[in-house]
Amino acid sequence: MRRPGAPEGFGVEAANSDSQPYGLLPSVTKRGGLWTVKRRAIALGASLLLLGLLPGSVLALPPSNLDQTNLPASTSHVASGGNELAQTFTVGRSGLLIQVDLYLLTRAATEADIDIYATNQSTGFPTGSSLANGSAIVSSGAASYVSFAFFPFSVTAGTKYAIMLGTNDDIGVIGSSDSYAGGAALKGSGGWVALSTVDSNLADLGFETFVDSVAPTLKWDKASVQAGTSTALTLKETVTFKNGSGVGWYDAQLTSALPGWFQTTGITCSDTAAEIATADCTVAHFKGGFGHAIFASGAGDVMTITLTGTANPAAADVGATSVSAEGCLLYVVADVPQPDGNCASTATRITVAAPAATPTPAATPTPTAAPTPPRTSTAPESSSDGSAMLWFLPIGLIGALAGLLTLATRRRRRIA
Repeated sequence: MRRPGAPEGFGVEAANSDSQPYGLLPSVTKRGGLWTVKRRAIALGASLLLLGLLPGSVLALPPSNLDQTNLPASTSHVASGGNELAQTFTVGRSGLLIQVDLYLLTRAATEADIDIYATNQSTGFPTGSSLANGSAIVSSGAASYVSFAFFPFSVTAGTKYAIMLGTNDDIGVIGSSDSYAGGAALKGSGGWVALSTVDSNLADLGFETFVDSVAPTLKWDKASVQAGTSTALTLKETVTFKNGSGVGWYDAQLTSALPGWFQTTGITCSDTAAEIATADCTVAHFKGGFGHAIFASGAGDVMTITLTGTANPAAADVGATSVSAEGCLLYVVADVPQPDGNCASTATRITVAAPAATPTPAATPTPTAAPTPPRTSTAPESSSDGSAMLWFLPIGLIGALAGLLTLATRRRRRIA
């Protein structure tokens, strides 16, 4: 199951457990062939190689899951024998705290132990019971970062914790003068005090913390579509993975059904580490999970999956619709895929607007009759047009006869 050339995985043995490996957290659910964690911290073991770095050196490409760091800047050291030493730090990114490194030196190879504690909000000192513990061998010779792996647990950005180093007369610690703003080095002997009160060059220890995290986002390219209208639409999930070499695979998938009015026409996949094979970029994988198809990069990755399609909502679809998805880190221990995954969820909404209203046709106006022009005659008004004509007719005849009689009389007089 291991990718050729990949690390053997990591397995940690529990302290005082007769070399029995850590167990796995229960209560997981299976969806689409992929086991994912349900709001649980991942349970896994880890064994990591020791990292040797010269004082003040900086990695050209730090691990993507490196969260907090303070580089040692002085040659001062203090023997830890008889005195508990601690370094507080503030989590910068939510996820799983899987490892811390301390910058240590010793005269002869010896074992070092650490515990992780919560801190008191008012004093900033370690408090309560140990949240995690780990051990590692400190090699003799020059000072170097020593890695402590432990049973991972969930941390939240902005929360302060303390790394406590167990007492050992043969171990020295290298630090710096107040160069880390998120915490401080402490000394415990009957009560915690700032280590800088003993040596001003040791206000902070040299340390690193590593947090595996998954940050998915999901977004439609439009805030709304209209019922009764066909609209081109895309849905994009982007997942940022920050992890170390203990992760076996990446996964990204929808955790809810797509709207029935969205018809998928295609899918594209890409990632910065070039881990996604073209043949694995399918709608079926995005809906049901990629499983173990996408190998993890030890340096982290950014994955983008885009669904293209067409929205054809009806009037019955009017309203807001949510779609959810997740991204997961899937782990492997001793070449065995683990059933729990470190997952994070995301969701997006899109609104179907009411269909456009059909315009009402304008009413045809009723024609208006032209007004009757006023009469210009000076004749007496009659009650009707017919009676007026009867009055004018005899008067006209009488006038015509009178004219004829007058003309005849004049002619007779001329003759006489």
